[in-house]
Amino acid sequence: FLAKLMMMKNKTTYLLVVIIGLLLTNVSAQGLLPAEQAETWTDRSVYISGEEICFSGILSISEEDELLSTVVYVELMSPENQKINQIKLPVMDQAYSGKLIIPEDVLSGYYFLRTYTKWMRNGSPNVYHYNLLKIINPFQRELLNIKDSLIIHETISKLKPNTDSLVGKSEFSVGDPLVIHFDEKMAKLKNASVSMIPAGSQAFSLNKTKQAIAYYYQMKYEAETRGLSLSGKILVNGHISPFHQLNVHILGEKDFISVLCDADGHFNVALVEDFNEKELFLIASSSGEGKVEIQIDQDFCTKKTTLSTPKFSLENTEKEILLKMAQRQQIASIYESKPVPQKKNKKKKSFYGSVFKTIDFDFYVPLDSMSQYFTDLPSWVSIKKKKGKRSLHLIGTQTELNIYPSLVMVDWVPVDEADRVLAMNPKLVKEIEVINQAYVHGNQIYGGVIHIKTRKGDFGNLKFPESGQYLNYLFYSFNMSNLQTQQSYSNTIYWKTDLKDFSDIHLQTPLFSGKYLIMVQGIDRNGEHVWEAQEIQVGH
Repeated sequence: FLAKLMMMKNKTTYLLVVIIGLLLTNVSAQGLLPAEQAETWTDRSVYISGEEICFSGILSISEEDELLSTVVYVELMSPENQKINQIKLPVMDQAYSGKLIIPEDVLSGYYFLRTYTKWMRNGSPNVYHYNLLKIINPFQRELLNIKDSLIIHETISKLKPNTDSLVGKSEFSVGDPLVIHFDEKMAKLKNASVSMIPAGSQAFSLNKTKQAIAYYYQMKYEAETRGLSLSGKILVNGHISPFHQLNVHILGEKDFISVLCDADGHFNVALVEDFNEKELFLIASSSGEGKVEIQIDQDFCTKKTTLSTPKFSLENTEKEILLKMAQRQQIASIYESKPVPQKKNKKKKSFYGSVFKTIDFDFYVPLDSMSQYFTDLPSWVSIKKKKGKRSLHLIGTQTELNIYPSLVMVDWVPVDEADRVLAMNPKLVKEIEVINQAYVHGNQIYGGVIHIKTRKGDFGNLKFPESGQYLNYLFYSFNMSNLQTQQSYSNTIYWKTDLKDFSDIHLQTPLFSGKYLIMVQGIDRNGEHVWEAQEIQVGH
């Protein structure tokens, strides 16, 4: 008996060891998510309210064979996590660059420019990239109020001039020609940028130690390797709904995006490339099990983090620099018009191309109901009824028309409840387009297409299911630029990023006398941010 008991005990111990080993393996597997890092640098660190922050940067990942994100998120925020402005930019060949506008009514104080990707949100916001900025509002006496616990008393220094070989000499007259040379060391930098700014406004030297984070231990957000994406989950009666269908329509576009949730009810929609803020309409397929709800993830990070800043103060020498910068900003706001980006006017075509039949309501005597337009006219559409619910089906020779459900749309938005469509007021409908053959859209196969177009493109008072919801979504910003030409009055006199051939750059010295700094910044072979800077004196 004792021998049997010992054998049972050994087996139990062995099973426990195996189970613990499997659990540890699972935890280890979850931890094998390579982390991304962003490294951003700005044209300067001191700004006047209403100006633009020019920045550039590089993305890297802990596993060389892994795909990098193709979207970067940049925010201007206060030390207490209040967001002042935010944009999204595309990443090309690991590099990104852009401009972020400082609102004119912002209070004077220290702020942060924060950079991250959606994939980085699987980790802590403490490892996002932060640039410390000093912003002055010359028209407001009030300062940004910061709690004492967020104030540090160490002195924050600025990047010092460290070369005299960028332009050959250090003294110039106003309007003199100026040539910037690049040596072999600078020519090896990734995403190199060059700038000319007032001396004393250059970036802060933070002496920060990077947190070496190689992996994430959970995955809530998928990497945006194909552009912008919208994520979330679908619930039915408060419970996750696996493999549920979601349709997304960008208002004004002649198409929609259809995806299926995964086994955990999560969806991830890869959006088309677009700019500025657009209105989306999201609608999930109906369910006979109960109420359908769409929960959408916030597109920008909402986690709080602690951001310490120096105590705000202005030295006399700094006041002189800021006064000149404020004067230049006022002149620039009057005389320098900002270029308006031109969006290409591409003709929008319907995703399904040519149609089999169009029922133009103006060609017929007005009928009393939508049902009559399908049944009393040669519409090639039949109305079937099952368990008290009606459905629309295409008539044709293809067997697929009887196997797959028809795609029914109202103003480009799919609607899978025919009763809602048939209840529409026909006076608000302009026409119906019909395709009576199987159609593949995304990963879905449909038994034809029935598209109801309203006269005003406003869905004709259609009563959508409760899951249908509008969303104002921020796409890419137009404030992205690889080149900003030389400015006459702006405080950033010159800014150019993504240098390729590193040939000499020919400029003129600024129109105002004073000290200026010429800076070249980029990433070296070790992945470190490096710079070369020369100070010049411009006089009359």
